Amino acid sequence: MPRVPLHALIWSQDQSLYELYIQGHLAQRFLLADEEAWLAWLAQESSLAFQGASGRLNVYKEARSRGGEYWYAYHTTKGRTRKHYLGRTAVVTFIRLEEVALALSCEPSPPSLMSLQTQREADVGFPGTSRKAEQGMTLLSTKLSHPRLPISLVEREHLLADLDGALSTPLTLLSASAGWGKTTLLSIWASRHPHQVAWLSLDGLDNDLTRFWAAGIAALRTCMPGVGTVALAMLHSPQPPPFSAIFTSLFNELAEVGEQISPMLLLLDDYQVIIDTDIHESLLFWLEHLPAHIHLLISSRVDPELPLSRLRVRGQLLEIRAADLRFTREDVSTFLRHAMGLSLSEEEVAALHKRTEGWVAGLQLAALSLRTQQDRSAWIAAFSGSHRYLLDYVQQEILMLQPLPIQRFLLQVAVLTRMNASLCQAVTGELASQDVLETLERTNLFVVPLDEQRRWYRLHDLFREALLARLHATQPELLPHLHQRAAQWYEAQGEAQEAIAHLLEACDFSSAAALMEREAERVWLNGEVKTLYRWVMALSDPMVGEHARLVLTAALYLLNAAASTIQRQQVRAQKEAEQMMARVEAALGYQGNNVKAQPETEKALKGTERALLQQRLRLLRAWSAAFETTMVGDRERLRIIEQRMQNLDREDEVVWQMIPLSITFVVRYSLEQEGASLVPLFQGAKQWVIQSGDHFAIIKVMQWLALSYLRAGQLRLAHQECVAALDLITQIDGHAILAGYFYFCLARIFYQWNQLEEAQSTLRKMIHDAHAWQQVDLQVVGYLFLVEAELSASNLSCAQQALQQAEALVQQEQFAIQAFGVVAAQVQYWLAAGNLDAARNWAQDMVFSPETWNPNCQGAL
Repeated sequence: MPRVPLHALIWSQDQSLYELYIQGHLAQRFLLADEEAWLAWLAQESSLAFQGASGRLNVYKEARSRGGEYWYAYHTTKGRTRKHYLGRTAVVTFIRLEEVALALSCEPSPPSLMSLQTQREADVGFPGTSRKAEQGMTLLSTKLSHPRLPISLVEREHLLADLDGALSTPLTLLSASAGWGKTTLLSIWASRHPHQVAWLSLDGLDNDLTRFWAAGIAALRTCMPGVGTVALAMLHSPQPPPFSAIFTSLFNELAEVGEQISPMLLLLDDYQVIIDTDIHESLLFWLEHLPAHIHLLISSRVDPELPLSRLRVRGQLLEIRAADLRFTREDVSTFLRHAMGLSLSEEEVAALHKRTEGWVAGLQLAALSLRTQQDRSAWIAAFSGSHRYLLDYVQQEILMLQPLPIQRFLLQVAVLTRMNASLCQAVTGELASQDVLETLERTNLFVVPLDEQRRWYRLHDLFREALLARLHATQPELLPHLHQRAAQWYEAQGEAQEAIAHLLEACDFSSAAALMEREAERVWLNGEVKTLYRWVMALSDPMVGEHARLVLTAALYLLNAAASTIQRQQVRAQKEAEQMMARVEAALGYQGNNVKAQPETEKALKGTERALLQQRLRLLRAWSAAFETTMVGDRERLRIIEQRMQNLDREDEVVWQMIPLSITFVVRYSLEQEGASLVPLFQGAKQWVIQSGDHFAIIKVMQWLALSYLRAGQLRLAHQECVAALDLITQIDGHAILAGYFYFCLARIFYQWNQLEEAQSTLRKMIHDAHAWQQVDLQVVGYLFLVEAELSASNLSCAQQALQQAEALVQQEQFAIQAFGVVAAQVQYWLAAGNLDAARNWAQDMVFSPETWNPNCQGAL
């Protein structure tokens, strides 16, 4: 850690200001409103000690390798020093320092997250993953390491030297079509930097934001064991926060270890398989905010959806493209002689180089054919080494020359993206699959080993595409059976996502839907609702009708997961949920208030089932409408929606019962200001959710019950409910995001017990955690209550600062339902500050009528 600072900024509780000491002598005082003067002083300095109301820090300005200077905070406790990123000088405000001091001095924060560190470590190359993450997404270790290098290869030193620049450039892009040797080149380079390159091979199943970044963190852990524990907990939540919150947590951890390691790079291979918009947006956020010692390399057949022009102009992009990857004549000669065991004349090498234009896949294909040619020169003259002719050459020159058992084996395993002997045996019936795989590797038949033990392999993408084309053309009836065999193997291994992918490829929608129904809740609780959306949208129309419950439950989970994220993602989730509801309505012939099933699904629908589906569609649409109505603060429409909910029959499944309960809470607690009348309702609800074992539902009902107790004046019961809920959250995975609501309730309880210090500290912790999780609703109500608490303690400057924070959040997030809460807090502040003219002017302009009445006005009167 840097040297001890000579300056100290110390909070004076008596005077409610900060005192600046220089070499032990008082030099200056800062009120909370003196932020400009404080930042002006700070800009000229490089270090200071901070002793605030929330804790102590040593703060240092540090230069980064990319240019620019940033502030970092250090905190030492029990012999352990922790580091936290603060930012540039302009953001190192008093509140920022207090927040970080609180974060580093509170153990744990939030409490349920740190307990994950004591769990056993996962065993597939990424220690420290939570139990749910381990069960919910078992990553093959081969995704986290580069393919095994062949014994003979062409080490192209000039390209490897170019790649060294990736460790000093924010983004490196390796972009070229298939067959240019991208993965082989990166594997050679990564093998030279084993502790600096975090490798991740992507596939189509990674088109889920949670799955993608959980895999990314797993890759980072191969270089930095244990990093990302909190970020993983955020990801694997039924209501994950925005990715900005997840990355903020991860970046802070990366910054802490940044001084202890060399520059490090996250390498994403085969990024062209990623088509999810959320992932593209998250990757851009990652690039714009990643710490200086972390870099990114993307290898793809096509350019990713990133602002490459902007990065190029800024000098933040290193590019390697097909023109750079072309083999020179010398490369061709070395490749043919050492890698393929062919000795050609200089004229033949030159001709082959010209024919293939340096395309290594064409060279390998030509070399395999040349082994059996008598007149090599004539064959080379007729050879076209372009991608266009690859399929014909693979089938005519490579596949047909293999023994029939090898032909059958290759064609059948082409349905697999990765394979081991056991999986191959399940698909092909070949008992000696391991021997066949090793033989194919030795003969350079486009089979690539993925680990040192030669357990896992993959076919080269181009070779696999050619084999699949051949299989489709010659034995299309065999394809479903091959995929079904693969699905059975994966299901037996507990890999449901891979099994479902193969069942969908086989068009075995019935088996796929049955497995989806079994996995749906686990996938939601694991934060992977986008995967669930893709599954149900891939089902055939008749199967949507037969499994309408599944599709509607997926829509419910999607809306539920979006509740805590940013508005743009909420809108996207609502559109996707609408697509699923529309598919159910179309499959069942639903029109207006009637459900008339199509003939193919009529037999499957009983009268009770038809009524249930109709009710669930109404519930979903009401919830979606309530969500929008709450944001704009339309009280009357919310009342109407809540009344319609009361007229519906009670659901049997807890997850569906939660919808009317949640709307009832919003209307009767938040708008009608009820409390005592809600206690019996939520006491009864608590009993049946406990019997269900649904942890998410249990915690939500405990939240509503605790707040109802509080409103009813039953403070002891409210306190007991909060403590019990927080204890439950620490014992289970994935629900830490809900803890803030109980801290808010506790702060209210301490306030009413006149324990102002406990109320303020609990409230500040809640605001800090809500900021980390990007929970705008909690931040706003937290700051508004902080205004009240600070005014009670006569801390006008602190109250004003909290009011400004609340107002900024409401305006920034267009959080209309709390807009009047800010006005009410402003009036409270005017009255406490003695600004009676401002309060009087507001009262004169305010029209008090039942139609415009907002319960938040109570705080102003």
